[in-house]
Amino acid sequence: MRYPAGVAARMQNARAGTGHIVPRVAPRGFTVAETVIALAIVAVIVTLVAELGLASLVERQRNGRRQLALEGAVNLLETARASDWEALTPEWARTQQLPGMLAERLPQGKLQVQAEEEKGRALCKRITVEIQWTEDEKPVRPVKLVMLRSARTAPKPGGKP
Repeated sequence: MRYPAGVAARMQNARAGTGHIVPRVAPRGFTVAETVIALAIVAVIVTLVAELGLASLVERQRNGRRQLALEGAVNLLETARASDWEALTPEWARTQQLPGMLAERLPQGKLQVQAEEEKGRALCKRITVEIQWTEDEKPVRPVKLVMLRSARTAPKPGGKP
């Protein structure tokens, strides 16, 4: 009588007195397909992380330039606040220039300052500071700040005190 191969092996082991069968085990390790798939997944993840890092760096630089422009505009308004009220004229506004550090860091940076009488308000001037620049050869939304400045004293009605 013929027995299947597995049964015959058990019977031989039983006759030999070993009492156990050595099971056939598949060879351990990864196949080439599994390795290629794992490497592809790792490559996709590394690419996504690199793109996210680059986008974050570009956004940080863009926000840094905007913050510099905002600080420059605030500094010019502080200069206007520290100046005499009578000195705040359109001529004063034309003489204002973009500070050197801002001119270096803002591509194609332009400064526009206006000093004009506020309509409807006596002894009040409107100071407007606008800073424009480009990023990647495209203009960005400018920083524009406005301040109202009034004279510290008002003339007394009816002449001298």
